[in-house]
Amino acid sequence: MTTLTREQFYRAAVDATSKYPTVAKYVNAGDPRVLAQLSAQSTMLAMLSEQVEVAKFEPFVKARDGMVLADAALKGVLPLARPCRAVLKVTNGHGSPYVLAAGRRLFDPKGRVFEVEAAATIAPGATVDVKAIQRTSRTIGHTVTAPTSFYRIRVPAPTTDVYLASMELWKGSSQFWYSPDFANVEANELAFQVEVDEQRRLFVCLGMRDVVGYGVLAGDTFELRIGECEGAVTDLGPGDTFTLEYVYTEADGLLETELQAVTDTGAPPVTMDELRVMARYPSIYDKNAVYLGEFDFLLRRHIAPVIFLAVWNEQLEEAVRGPDAKNINGQFVAGIIDGMTQIAFEEAVTKLMGRVDSSYRLHFVPVIEQPMLVSVTGRVSVVHDADTVVAQIKAALLGRYGRGKPEVSRGIKNPVRKQAIYELLKENVPALKDAQSDVDVTLAMPTSTLPEYFMPMTDASITVTITRAGYSAGLWNT
Repeated sequence: MTTLTREQFYRAAVDATSKYPTVAKYVNAGDPRVLAQLSAQSTMLAMLSEQVEVAKFEPFVKARDGMVLADAALKGVLPLARPCRAVLKVTNGHGSPYVLAAGRRLFDPKGRVFEVEAAATIAPGATVDVKAIQRTSRTIGHTVTAPTSFYRIRVPAPTTDVYLASMELWKGSSQFWYSPDFANVEANELAFQVEVDEQRRLFVCLGMRDVVGYGVLAGDTFELRIGECEGAVTDLGPGDTFTLEYVYTEADGLLETELQAVTDTGAPPVTMDELRVMARYPSIYDKNAVYLGEFDFLLRRHIAPVIFLAVWNEQLEEAVRGPDAKNINGQFVAGIIDGMTQIAFEEAVTKLMGRVDSSYRLHFVPVIEQPMLVSVTGRVSVVHDADTVVAQIKAALLGRYGRGKPEVSRGIKNPVRKQAIYELLKENVPALKDAQSDVDVTLAMPTSTLPEYFMPMTDASITVTITRAGYSAGLWNT
């Protein structure tokens, strides 16, 4: 059974009104009071029909948005943005040493707020490099009125066009530490975890008194200190001038600050397409690497959006390059992260991998980018324009398998399947849907594939040949 369209539902509804002569008169007259109801009902039924059709594939692949979001909630994939990070050249024009405190706020040329990440002392006339992060902060108070075990505090959504980047929980002068799933948390210890639901709403979850973590009491007051950022910042260049938000002293006014380099442009929260890729990982791996083999998922959760990322162990390394004593207990990483320099990428990977298992020796391997050669040969009806069909085929392939698309970000762990390409072309190219059309796809894979191979499709790597079926001469009914 195929999915019914809105027009089919609408026509059936209009035909059904013939049983009611009074209503039929209004329909025939085009009365919007009746037609609007029929149109709305037809649209809802068509949307439901699509969901039912997609649900057939749910046992094999997480297809519906709701299922993907539910899977992300189960795995604890938080909708956090990655803030922009930069290195600033700061020159002290005052006659005395200047202390630039951590957290001091500066404005970039577009008025965005950056915070100094680590304090620096600058000698008179000297220039030092200072790391800064694009972030603003706000504090939200919360008072417990009805205490329960594993008490949850709703994290409010950002009120402006910014994204959530970080969270801290405080009770008075005491800070709670973040512990996913309350792992290794003692009773009454100041720890919290963060939960997300299928609607991407965030909650800070506390513990159970005398069992695990901190159990709340009536009247307890907490502070949520939220960091927010603007996601990707791509319009900064070396030499751009930064200014202090406030000038309190003469020394502040003599401070010169300019951008040296952007080490990470930042990124908004993960998209639905990226969540679909994460949904393919087994749920058993959750938020840790105890089961090994899925460090790839660990890194994707924290440094998305990923253009390419491959993580492999010594067994796979020696299968492609031979044994070497340096490979013992090693993890090999190759990656390209949108907007992040290689140095920043390696620092982030080292920090994340060390957090879950510091026993591994990390080896960073340069990515080898080699476009995938694709040949598409098709035959369409004579009523279609061949050039238009070629453009539609290329647009469909690049939209799914081009550089920067999640489908090609896993390399040999998620190879491109011909079956998926056929379904993609049939869905996006109208000329390939009729009975006279046909299409064949050939993928030219390299003879030896290394784990660090990144093989996106490009416009130059796609060859499309389309022919049009002609009429049979002398036959009037063809």
